[in-house]
Amino acid sequence: MDDTPKKSVLRKTGSVLYRTILPFSAMRQSARLVKNEIAVHKENVNMLKEMGSEAKQALQAKKEKTASMTFAQAVGTNSKVIEDLYRGILRQKQYFLLFGALFIVFELLIAGIAVYKHDTSAIFFALISVVITFGLMFVAALGKQLRLWQLQTHRLSVDEQGGFDFFVKENPTWWILTLSPSSELKRGTHENAE
Repeated sequence: MDDTPKKSVLRKTGSVLYRTILPFSAMRQSARLVKNEIAVHKENVNMLKEMGSEAKQALQAKKEKTASMTFAQAVGTNSKVIEDLYRGILRQKQYFLLFGALFIVFELLIAGIAVYKHDTSAIFFALISVVITFGLMFVAALGKQLRLWQLQTHRLSVDEQGGFDFFVKENPTWWILTLSPSSELKRGTHENAE
């Protein structure tokens, strides 16, 4: 009876040593798991390709739909709605210009203090922040000015000549219009306005 427990302990130890030194069963199991994961990965890649092509088709259909919208379809023909929309966009543009000007004044004040203290790094960073603030304010106001011009001329799509290129061609002083906080609501000048 004493031999049986020793043999089972020896067998277990030998088995563990054999599996440790020659791990064929573990390698077979790992290979089987890797093969299964590769199959799952291939399925996922195929599914992502299908979803990508569906998304491209949906995006293309959306682009075609929005590119062909006229001013009347996108905004409508109600003059009260157009005037309210115009006032709202003008107010947003004025806020951009006001807050941009306040930040620039504050940054110039900081630059002035830095000049007084002879701190060249603070002067440099204050002036860089003035340039960045002006650029951001100008781009934001330019987007609003383009929308205001589109509302004034009743042109929105490329077919109606309502893009940025047409805005720049028709307004040689477009950058002054962009920096101007006020603007008048003109009647649409495009032949398809009504």
